[in-house]
Amino acid sequence: MTMSQDNGLSTPHATEDDAARASARDLAEHLAHAHRARGRSVLAVCGGRSVALVLRHLHLTHPVTVIATDERWVPLDSPERNDRALIDHFGESSVIRA
Repeated sequence: MTMSQDNGLSTPHATEDDAARASARDLAEHLAHAHRARGRSVLAVCGGRSVALVLRHLHLTHPVTVIATDERWVPLDSPERNDRALIDHFGESSVIRA
């Protein structure tokens, strides 16, 4: 069983995919709120396996600026970079690369 945060309370999920789906839904709601309140939304994301699971379920109806926060020190065109999944999901022009 996997856990996710919901209003400060842990909520059990039957599978890792269910937890990723719930996380993606919550993230989309927070980003939509930020976009409505400020006219833009910014998301700082670290790399890793859980990010890819959440991105699979994340569907947004507005643009978002994404900052890759913990990129590896490898060339921008290296397949080892974590920001590749962010670029694939959000598009090259939405991702700020280090």
